[in-house]
Order: sequence, then C-alpha cells, then structure tokens
Amino acid sequence: MRNCLICRKRDHAVIATEIREGTGRIVQCNNCNLVFQDIEPSYEEIQNYYNERYPITNSLTLEQEQSPGDRFRDKLKTLDTTLGNILPLLTEQMSVLEVGCGTGELLYSLKSKVKNVVGVELNRKNSDFINNELGIEVYGEDINNIGFGGKKFDLII
Repeated sequence: MRNCLICRKRDHAVIATEIREGTGRIVQCNNCNLVFQDIEPSYEEIQNYYNERYPITNSLTLEQEQSPGDRFRDKLKTLDTTLGNILPLLTEQMSVLEVGCGTGELLYSLKSKVKNVVGVELNRKNSDFINNELGIEVYGEDINNIGFGGKKFDLII
C-alpha cells in the first residue's frame, strides 16, 4: 500500500479493485480524502500497456486499433468543449506542455494560439506521428526522465 500523495498517511478505504488497465486498486485517503490508484507498475509494464493494450482499449473504433492518423482526425472533432475552456486562459506568449497527449489533437489545435507547444506521449506510434506528421515536439518517454532542455511552461495539461 502506498502513502497518500498529499498527506503521506497510509490509512485508505478501497473504492474499486478493477481499473481500465485491469486489476488494480482505487483508494480514498481517510485523512485528506484524496482518491488515487494504489498501484506502482514498473516502467516496463507502463511501456507495454501504452504500446500494446492502450491503442485497443482506448480506440474510438470498438475493439480495433486505429492508426494514429485516424485517431487524430476522430479526436479532433471532439475538442470543442475542451478548447472552449482552455482558449480564454491563453496568450500568444505562452508555452504549453501536454502530458499524455495521445495523437496530438489538442496540441495541434493550440499550436497557432501560443508561442510553443510540447507533448509527452509514451505510445511510440503516436509520438512518432506527432513529431513527423504534425511537426510538434513530443517526448516519447517517462516524464520523470525528461529534462526539457531548460524549457519552462506556462500551462501544463
């Protein structure tokens, strides 16, 4: 059992034992009420999930893996509410980082509105698509291992 990420206590109530990724535990801290996943997968398990299972379980086509380009086009159509919430917060001088950027549809939509957009995406096909097809800088590795070359961000999504 992990310590709570906020108050560091180990006093939790189990809320669920099944998560999107399979077996796992969702717990609520009895001290501060934070709800979080009580799992600690290895980096290899995380890479395997995002490169093998995630493209199917998170596909917009039932039980079928979409190409990054198809997923990008489908997701682009669903961004109206998200953009409506984010655009009023932006200025042309801002630098935006999106962690877990999928196929880059949000970064693509923000690219012309701000100074710089950067993403982090563990799925290799998606990060390659974003870098090569959209021309957006994306890191395909664990965010904890990225130095970002000294870059600073005004908004992290």
